[in-house]
Amino acid sequence: MKNKLGLTEYYFDDIEKNLIKFKMRLLDDKFTFNCDFFSFEYLKRLHEFLFEDLYNDNFSGARTLNKIEVDYINQYLTEVKKLLTIRPLDIDYILLIIEKIWHFQPFIVGNTRTMFSYLKILNQKFLLGLNVNEEIEIKSTDDMFKVKKYVNQK
Repeated sequence: MKNKLGLTEYYFDDIEKNLIKFKMRLLDDKFTFNCDFFSFEYLKRLHEFLFEDLYNDNFSGARTLNKIEVDYINQYLTEVKKLLTIRPLDIDYILLIIEKIWHFQPFIVGNTRTMFSYLKILNQKFLLGLNVNEEIEIKSTDDMFKVKKYVNQK
């Protein structure tokens, strides 16, 4: 995989991890990218923001999804929007929906970090009370949403 810096994976991994952590620190509940917060377009722009400095366009963007996949992702995001209006919030169900979106693997690289960043924004914007911060070391994409040590309610 070609990165913009021309570094081998051995050297690139730490640089990538640190840059993404830095960019995650910049995210807050006002990050709109001038589009609907609950749309696949928003996720694409968030992903681009996180990875644009690292990868060429063919790796930093969304992979080619068919209309059905995009519709499912948008439906899931609409469901999250509905859930956020209900009190008390069903945090576990929101996390399950975010995990379902993650399973689509809509991006060539960085699906876990993009969805984790989205969850961070949700947490800030809607006061979900989750412990989501950029310093958490995500070692396995398989357990990011299943093992609550990464995303724990306070």
